[in-house]
Parts: sequence; C-alpha cells; structure tokens
Amino acid sequence: MFRLIIAIAILSAAMWSGFWIYGSGKFEDKIAGYLAALQQTGWKTSHGDIETRGFPNRFDSTISDLRLVNPPGWFGWHLPFVQVLALSYRSDRFILAFPTRQVMNIGDHGFWINPDGMRASVDFLEANPKVVKQAIFESEGIQISGTSGWKAGFGKTLLAARQVQGDTRNYRIAVQARHHPGLAAGAETSLAAVLVKDWTGIDVDANMVFNKPVSVHSCSEPAIRLEEIDLSRFALRMKKTEINVSGNLRIDNRNRMSGRIAVHYHGSVDPLKEALERQELSMPERLLVGAWLASKGQDFSFEVSIEEGLGTLLEQIKFPVPVPTPCADNLLPGS
Repeated sequence: MFRLIIAIAILSAAMWSGFWIYGSGKFEDKIAGYLAALQQTGWKTSHGDIETRGFPNRFDSTISDLRLVNPPGWFGWHLPFVQVLALSYRSDRFILAFPTRQVMNIGDHGFWINPDGMRASVDFLEANPKVVKQAIFESEGIQISGTSGWKAGFGKTLLAARQVQGDTRNYRIAVQARHHPGLAAGAETSLAAVLVKDWTGIDVDANMVFNKPVSVHSCSEPAIRLEEIDLSRFALRMKKTEINVSGNLRIDNRNRMSGRIAVHYHGSVDPLKEALERQELSMPERLLVGAWLASKGQDFSFEVSIEEGLGTLLEQIKFPVPVPTPCADNLLPGS
C-alpha cells in the first residue's frame, strides 16, 4: 500500500510538471502573440527573451528589453523588463509588474521614469474571456525627470477602469494621484508649469463609452473606438487654489470632438500674479493672464464649447481616440 501511494504521488507530480511545462510554453506564446497582434494595429514593438518561472502554481513570465512606439510615432516607451504574472489554474486575470527605471519619449522630449511599486492588473469576463472587465494601474510613487530639466513627482497613484454592469460598452474611470513632496517642477516657463508647480492632488471621475466592449477582437472586425467621455469631475488641487472641470465630449468616426466643458477656479490668484511679476510667462500668456486678473475675482467659472474646429485639429495631430487593443483571431486569454 505504501509503495502504491508513493507511486501515485510520483505519477501525479510528473503529470502536474508536464502540465506546467506545457502551460508555461503556451503562456509565453500568448504573450508573444499579443505583442505581434499589437503590431497589426500599427504599433512598433520589439523585445528580448521571454522566460517563465513560478512552478508549480504560477506562470511568472519576464519580457526583457521591451520597446513600444505608437502608430503616429510621437510616443515611445522603453522598459528593461516587464513581468506578466498569472495563476496556472486561472486564465481570466493577469498582473503586470514594471521596473524601477524606464524611458519615455513624447514628441521631441525624453523622460526618465522612476516608479516605486508600479503594477497593473487586468480581469476578463468569465463568460467572455475576450472582454476586459476591469483594469487597475497603481504605484506607491513615481519620479519623472525630463531632458529639459523639468521634474515632477507623484505620491500614491491609482487609475481604475471597470465595466458598468448592464452596459458592456460603458466603463467607469477613476484616477487618484498625490504630489510627491520631495519634487517640484523645474525651470520651465509656461502658464501650465505655473499652474501645476504647487499641485497637491488630482482626482478624476468619468465614464467612457466605446463603440463596443474593450476586448481582444478579431482582425476582421472594426477597431474599438472611444465615442463619448462624460466627465463628472476633474479636480486639480494646489496649495492655494483648486481647478474643477466637468462636461461631456462626443467623438465621431472621424475623431472630431464636440461638446461642452465647464471650468471653475477657486482660491487665490497669487501664483498668477507672482508669475507676471517674475516674467515667467510668454508675451501672449502675459496678456491673457493680465486680462484674466483684471476682470475676475478670486472665484470664477466659465464654459467652453468644443465644436468641429477643435476636432479637426485633433484629427490633424492624430489624436489617439481609437483604443490600441490588439486584434487576433485566435488570441484568447483562456486559450
């Protein structure tokens, strides 16, 4: 009997080892296929080896030297490695772990990104493993340094998107970011730099409606496209002021935006006055802020109507309204 139990245990271990080896290979193929499918949407991707560990219950795959460039070419991202983690017995959830040093390029500007505990997770619907149910990005802190000397720091940061129950095209978006007290903006002189120099927190609450559920879709199907943004609240808090933005934007199939945005400014205008006195702004910005201060008090609100003109401009600069989800006829999280 004892020998029989030992034999059964050895056989079971051998079968599970075989399952894990087979499954880890399929998992690596899935990651490589995902990156290859992303190229079909116009992205440029390259990477080094993909290695998987985690026996017996996990697939912990590491992608080395990952490089991504978006279709228009104005955004690039280089990561020395990315880890993709999953349980070997659960195919509807993935976790991503990011390195503590990354490089981004936006237009002609380069940025060094130094995060602390940056990670993300993606959950798919059990009933339809193609469709994204929830995605969460979080980090304990992020330090950013630009090639122009510009610096910024984020404390605890959270970005979450969750499918609204009963409406598969609608996703609730929440963003929370806190300022890192040890870092401030550099010497860049612009109205935007002055406004965010002393920021303490950002909060966003919005809904995004797409033409269909966000998913890994077939290459023969129309691309997933953002159709509407219902912004309940965008709050930028600074030491002496707070700016709140709300509104609704609609995007047509030519990436033209229309809608209305309401802006409310609350608090002290001292930062703007000080920027004028120190001549930190360009001449057009100085004229704008001067007229602004001359006609407004401490608190004021205004609305902006966004019509086809802005949409046409966004179309010219290739505003990334289409969602860059990969298309792949046979690429399923559970396959």
